[in-house]
Amino acid sequence: MPRGITDNGHDAISLFRELEARYWTAPRGAASKDHAVRDAYAYAHVQLYQLAQAIAGASAPQVQARLDAARREVIARLTASEDRLHMIALQPVKLRRPIRWCEVMLTPELEGNLALSGSRVPRAVAIELHEAHRAQVNAVRTAVGGAR
Repeated sequence: MPRGITDNGHDAISLFRELEARYWTAPRGAASKDHAVRDAYAYAHVQLYQLAQAIAGASAPQVQARLDAARREVIARLTASEDRLHMIALQPVKLRRPIRWCEVMLTPELEGNLALSGSRVPRAVAIELHEAHRAQVNAVRTAVGGAR
């Protein structure tokens, strides 16, 4: 377990485990219509996303650096005006349930942004983002000692 990862005096890994155990399953049935329950779930997964960045940065810095570089490259390509030939379109998926921390490849704010739908990035950049994200999720799972 990496040392020095704390959040308000709590060990980040312990906090991660606690939040994920409590909020892994999305609200269902009547609870899914309760905005407070859905908001708590969404907020917990934003916290989990932030904890995952810290945990990966401490336990696997090279993996986190790769993902950060891939994210920066995607954002640079989204904001640049360049030839759109040989590029693939980003297709944010509108899920019927709130998104989990491990499904966020860019940031929680950008992940569900339907304004990005149809934006194009080179295929190699998209593949690198996907592979770097998968490596980060695996590094976090290894650090926290469990898999979902």
